[in-house]
Amino acid sequence: MSWEIVAGLAVTLVALYLLNDWISRHLQGIGLLATGREGGAIALAWLIFLPGIVLHELSHWLVARVLGLRPSRLRVWPERRGRSVRMGYVDFRSGGALRDSLVGLAPFITGCALLLWIATRVFDIEGLDGWREAALALWAGRGYPDAWLYIYLIFAISNGMMPSSSDREAWGTLLLYILLAIGGLYALDLLPALSPRHIALIFQGVQMLTYALGLAVLVDLPMAGVIGLIEWMLERLTGRSVVY
Repeated sequence: MSWEIVAGLAVTLVALYLLNDWISRHLQGIGLLATGREGGAIALAWLIFLPGIVLHELSHWLVARVLGLRPSRLRVWPERRGRSVRMGYVDFRSGGALRDSLVGLAPFITGCALLLWIATRVFDIEGLDGWREAALALWAGRGYPDAWLYIYLIFAISNGMMPSSSDREAWGTLLLYILLAIGGLYALDLLPALSPRHIALIFQGVQMLTYALGLAVLVDLPMAGVIGLIEWMLERLTGRSVVY
């Protein structure tokens, strides 16, 4: 049962990543069809994801500040760099694999914390078993005060919290160090044994994280359907289509 929780987290994380990628591309496709300009596509995605973008960059800035990496140039608007466009960025001094990795991971941690707060405090889905019960709780909660605002925030935050390629640059080095350390401790028979209580706490944390990410998936799925429908209608109206 415990390892099923870990598998559930992995599946949910992959599903959210794929949904984020699809939504981002097709939302920009709508902007391109509607305006005929690349700038319009970028502006539409930026406006819709703005709360998530602000949270993403502020998380970078705050953690870099706490870790003494002297962050500067906090930007929360699009900027072209060569052939790519960044929706926002923070410049900070490199502090090695560990600190750089923590800065890169900060938006994901902050986003999960906020999603978990919304899931448990607004929609009360804590402790439910299965996707069906969680989806029903989310649907039942649509009548709560400001429920649609929270649903929008879930959408914006979940689509802005995933680490970018630049956020993940130091992860490979850090992972190598961790694996070497664990391997060395294992070879020397120095790995500490976890008590059943500690193991239970770890799996409880994994389950709570799955709640947070699962809530985002439940919101992103119908939103992806709406985006797909709007794009299809614009293709029929304009006689154009976007190749991804």
